[in-house]
Amino acid sequence: MNPIYVPKTPHQHRVEQMLNGIGREVPPGPKLAPASLRVLWARLLLEEVLETIEAAGLALTVDGVDAPAPDANPVKHFLNKFQFQPNNTEDGIDLAGLAKEIADVSVVATGFFSINGISDQQILEIVDENNILKIKTGRKDPETGKWLKAPDHPKPDRDIKKVLKVQSIAAE
Repeated sequence: MNPIYVPKTPHQHRVEQMLNGIGREVPPGPKLAPASLRVLWARLLLEEVLETIEAAGLALTVDGVDAPAPDANPVKHFLNKFQFQPNNTEDGIDLAGLAKEIADVSVVATGFFSINGISDQQILEIVDENNILKIKTGRKDPETGKWLKAPDHPKPDRDIKKVLKVQSIAAE
């Protein structure tokens, strides 16, 4: 029997290296993750979206939710307003539909690079490597399950700024 080659991007390989490093199993094929892990990932995804909104220089307001205090972290403020609970049994979840929506998130994120004139490959490499480094010195938050950076964890900003400078020069 010949094995079927199912390609993954280099980015996905680096993300899976990070997942393995924090003790998360990656199934060898399509398999719905347990509800608790889907809840954690939904929360992480929302957190990253809120951080992206903030980094884009935009303020989020939600009808019926008080705005954060001027000295408050807006990401934490809004993230703490959301609760995630499974609303289906695992049998009622369409894995193909979930895969399509995950792909749409990737398309929108990649489009955000593009509408800002940023080439993604080197940025993804820098951020992936920084996240892999986080595993060595960070710790797991017992309440949320999120992997937390050590206080002295280096930010990737300096390396990203260098890449953006090269991209700017190349665009001239």
